[in-house]
Amino acid sequence: MSEERKQQRRGDLTYLGLGFGLSLLIVFAGFVIIQVWPFGDGTVLIIDSLHQYLPFYTELNEKLRTGQSLLYDFSAGLGYDFWGTIAYYMASPFNLFLIFIPRKNVADFMDLMIMLKIALCGGVFSFYLHRRDPKRLFLPVAFGCMFALGNFMIGYYFNLMWLDSIAVLPLIMMGIEKITAGKRGLLYGLSLFYALWCNYYIGFMLCIFACLYFAVCALGRRGISVRQILKRAGRFAVYSLLAGGCASIILLPAYRTLASSEAVRHNSFPSVIRFYTDLPELIKAHFAQQHPINISDTQVGLNAYCGTVVLILVLLYILDEKIELRKKLGSLFLLALFLLSFSMNILSYIWHGFHVQNGLPNRFAFMYVCLLLVVCFDTLSHIKTIAPWKILVCSLAAAGFATAMMLLGKTDTEYGMWNVLTPLLLAAYALLLMIIRISACSYRTACILLGVVLLLEAGAHGIYGIIYNENVTRSIYLDDQEAFGVLTGEQGDTDFYRAEIDSQRMRNVTMYAGGNSIVMFNSTMSESVTSFCDHIGMEARTNKNGYIGVTTLMNDVLGVRYVCSSYGKGDRLYQMDQVSEYGDMTLYYNEDALPIGFMVNSELRYWDIYSGNPIDVQNSFV
Repeated sequence: MSEERKQQRRGDLTYLGLGFGLSLLIVFAGFVIIQVWPFGDGTVLIIDSLHQYLPFYTELNEKLRTGQSLLYDFSAGLGYDFWGTIAYYMASPFNLFLIFIPRKNVADFMDLMIMLKIALCGGVFSFYLHRRDPKRLFLPVAFGCMFALGNFMIGYYFNLMWLDSIAVLPLIMMGIEKITAGKRGLLYGLSLFYALWCNYYIGFMLCIFACLYFAVCALGRRGISVRQILKRAGRFAVYSLLAGGCASIILLPAYRTLASSEAVRHNSFPSVIRFYTDLPELIKAHFAQQHPINISDTQVGLNAYCGTVVLILVLLYILDEKIELRKKLGSLFLLALFLLSFSMNILSYIWHGFHVQNGLPNRFAFMYVCLLLVVCFDTLSHIKTIAPWKILVCSLAAAGFATAMMLLGKTDTEYGMWNVLTPLLLAAYALLLMIIRISACSYRTACILLGVVLLLEAGAHGIYGIIYNENVTRSIYLDDQEAFGVLTGEQGDTDFYRAEIDSQRMRNVTMYAGGNSIVMFNSTMSESVTSFCDHIGMEARTNKNGYIGVTTLMNDVLGVRYVCSSYGKGDRLYQMDQVSEYGDMTLYYNEDALPIGFMVNSELRYWDIYSGNPIDVQNSFV
C-alpha cells in the first residue's frame, strides 16, 4: 500500500471513529439522564419495540440458545411463520449476538444495539463526507452527528430493525457516485444487499432513492456522453439485481408472509389526490424547538430537524455560482420531490412500499435529511468565496420566515418562549457565517469553529429528544416473565399446551414470558388468524388480537390450560380453578383444555365461521 493510500486509510478511520464516538457519547449521556439500565430501571423500548420487537427478540434468543427451529413457532397467534418474522424484524447479523445474552437482559441488549447503531449512522455519514471533501477538518464529524441526532433518528430509534439499513445509505450514495464516475459498482452492490437483507422495508425505499440518485448523479456529471450514461446505467442495474438476488433468502419469505396479512390484502392505491399539509408546515419541521415524533394518529408529521443552519445553507446552495447548474438542479429537484412526497398521498403511498402508513408518518424522511445535509455540506466548501450579500439575504430570509411563523401564531403554543429559539439560532449562525466570510481566519479555523457550534446544537437537541421520548420501567415486564416461569414451572407439564397472561401490559407478553399463546401483535400476522379470532368473538384487528372475548369453550378448544392473572385473587376465574400465586400473579388451571390435536365429527369440514354472530358461530361448532 502506498504512503498516500495509507494516509487516506488513516483519515477514513479517524473520521469514522470520531463520528461514531461523539454520536455514541451524546446518546449515552441521554440514556444515562433518563436512567436506562444499568443507571436505573429504564429501557428505551417504547411503543412497538416494547409490544412487538422485545418479545420477538426474546423468542429468537431462546431459539439461538437452545437450537430450536427458526422456521416456525407456536409461541403466539396459534402458531406462525417465524422465518417471515425474522425477515421483517430481526434479520440484522448483529442479532446473532443474542446467543450470549441471558433471557432477562434481552431488553438491555436492544438498548445497547440502538445506541451503537445510531452511533454507526453518525460514523458512516462522517466517513462519507470526509471522502467527499477531505479538506474540511471536523465539519464531516459535525454533520455526521447532525444526521445521527436529528429528529428522525431520535424519534424513530425504537424501530431498531431500520437502523442498519439507514446506516448504509451514505455508502449506497458513494457507490452510485463511483458508478457514474465510471468505476466499479461493488461498494454499491454490497451496501444495497446489506440494506435489503437487514430490513426489506427500508431497503425498498433505498431502491427507489438509488434509481433517482443515479439519474441525478449521471445527468449532473460534466462531459459524460449518452453512450457512457447507458453503459453505467447497465452496470447500476446489474449490481442492483445482484443485490436483490443475494438478499432473496430474506426478501421472498418477507413477501410471502406479508402477502397473507390483512394489512396488505386490504390495501389499495389511492384513487383521489390529497395533500396532508402545506409547505410552511413542512419547513417548520426544521425548527429547533420541534420535538421528535414517535407516533401519530394522522398522516401529518415530519421528523426533518437536523440543525437550524440548513435553512440558511440550502438557500446559499441555490445562489452558489461554483456549483454546476445541472448538478444543482438535480439535487434541488430531488429535495423538492421529497417535500411533495411528505404532503401528497399518492407519493407517500409509493414511498411506503405501496401501502398507507399507519402511526409513523413519513418513514422515508431519513433520505431527505441525508441529501439535505450533503447539499449544505457542499455549500460550506465555498463559504470563503460566497458574496457577503448572499449570506445576509439568505440569513434574513430564513430568520424572517421563522419570526413570521412565530408572530402569526403558526408555531406550537406548547413551546411558549422556546419558539424564539429558532430565530435566535439563525441569527447566531448568520453572524458566524459572516464572520467566517469577511474575517482573515483560515478555512481550517473556520471549519473547526463552525463544526463545534453545529455539534453543540446537535448534541443538545439529541439529548432533549431522548429525554422527551422518556423510558419504560423494565422491571414491570421482568416481573411478569419471572412470575409466569415460576408458576407454570411448578406444575411440571412436559406436553404442549397454551397459556395466557391476561393483563396485556405488553401485547405479546405471554411470548415474552416463555409461553405458547393465542394472542399476537405482528405485522406479518396472517389474515386467516385475525379473521378466525374476530368471528369467534375475540378482540382482533388488522395485525393483532387479544385475550378479551375468549369464552370457556374456546379456552378448551384452543388448549388454553393456564391463565396467569394479576386481576383475579379468588378461587375461580374464567371458570378455571386457582392453583398457585407468585408476587401479584395468580395462576388458574383449565382441566378441560384439549391437546393441540383432537378428533372431531367429519361434518366440521362445513363449519362456517361467517355464518352469524360469535355465539352462533361457536354454537355451530359444538
